[in-house]
Amino acid sequence: MTGLRGFDALEPSFADLDTDEVCEFVADQGAAKTGKDRFVLYSVHDGDRIPALLRRHFDPIEFVRERDFGADALAAVIQAVLSLRNRMRFRLARCLLDGGRFHGLDTPGAAHTSRASIPARIGSTLTPVERLWLDRAHAGVDTAIDRLRSEAAPGALSIGVHTFDPLGADGTPRPELSLLDLPESVARGREAIRGYSNPELRCERFASTADPMRMDRLRDLLETAGFQVTRNDPYRLPDGAVELRTHHRAERSGEPIRPSAFVLEVRKDLLFTGEMRHAGFAPCEVIAGAIERIGSAVAGSLNAVWGQ
Repeated sequence: MTGLRGFDALEPSFADLDTDEVCEFVADQGAAKTGKDRFVLYSVHDGDRIPALLRRHFDPIEFVRERDFGADALAAVIQAVLSLRNRMRFRLARCLLDGGRFHGLDTPGAAHTSRASIPARIGSTLTPVERLWLDRAHAGVDTAIDRLRSEAAPGALSIGVHTFDPLGADGTPRPELSLLDLPESVARGREAIRGYSNPELRCERFASTADPMRMDRLRDLLETAGFQVTRNDPYRLPDGAVELRTHHRAERSGEPIRPSAFVLEVRKDLLFTGEMRHAGFAPCEVIAGAIERIGSAVAGSLNAVWGQ
């Protein structure tokens, strides 16, 4: 990726940012298609922007620990291969706000899948103006995804692109790729998805956020392409994930076609050289051709399973 030749993963951008700029639509100028897109593509954890209003809350260690390095570059390759007109990226750094969780103040020590959007370390020190800014920024994620889905074909598959550390918090090695389509509440046998405004929404409707048979085929194709692939491992979809929120908003709005969505996780050390530092993977250099190779393999497999 030519745009990554000057890549300095550990340095954030301190350029200012308005709330209506947090979610950016990235057009593919070369996408010449007549029909609507069959895929909706987004990355919500690879932002690097630290706006002036929130700069006092910036922590360089948390910035490295929380960022999904390389996720948006992967999304860009997938977009180009699938010739998608638009994708969405969340530009605000995750160490300030997590667009992939339910909105609210996090509690110290919360499990990975139970976290809220505003980190506990900054929640108690936010001014009313800062909190309002974060409220508006988070609301923009759902609005942006709704816009992408409205411009895509009915029933389009939504894909959240993420990257994760090579080792878990306990030092256990992680798979190369993981596909997440099982919500945490469903895995724990709860009858309703915790946190949704509609308590009657039965969890069996979300045993998978996508077609399970197609998810199996996608995994098989990626394994054939030479990757180690798991489903819902080493963790499952958080209840506040964008993919679950997409389902719920479609349910409430009465959309006739059930949406499909899942998360793609790619191990960071497949994309970068680097080392584990401060309980997170700190990239050093881009591995030549890795992002293009993996993104192209994912896009080709997606097209084979969902593109017809």
